[in-house]
Amino acid sequence: MSKVVVIGCRADILPFAAAGAQLIEVEDAGQAAAALDGLESEKDACLVMLSEDFAIECAGEVETFRTNRRHALVAIPSLGSPTGRTLTRIRALVARSLGVDLLGRNE
Repeated sequence: MSKVVVIGCRADILPFAAAGAQLIEVEDAGQAAAALDGLESEKDACLVMLSEDFAIECAGEVETFRTNRRHALVAIPSLGSPTGRTLTRIRALVARSLGVDLLGRNE
C-alpha cells in the first residue's frame, strides 16, 4: 500500500499525523537531505511532503529524488515562510485540475 511521508520541522508537520502520515522530524537541511536519501530505497510507492524552506535549501537533492518514478515529492508551506511559492503552485495546480480557483487569489 502507498504511504505518505512528511519531512520538516515539528510545527510544520505535526498536523499531518492526524491524517495518518509518517512523520520525519528534521532540524536542518542536512537532515532533510539525509531523510530523502533514505526514502529513495523504498520499494513501495510513496508521496513525500517536504517543508518549503527545506525544499529550497535542498534543491539539488529534491531534483534527484524527483527522478525516481515510484515516488512523488511535493513542497508544503512552512509556518512563517514569507515566500509563498508553494501556495502559489498549489493554487495553480488546483485551478488547473478543477477548472476553478477554489483557494482564491491575493488580489
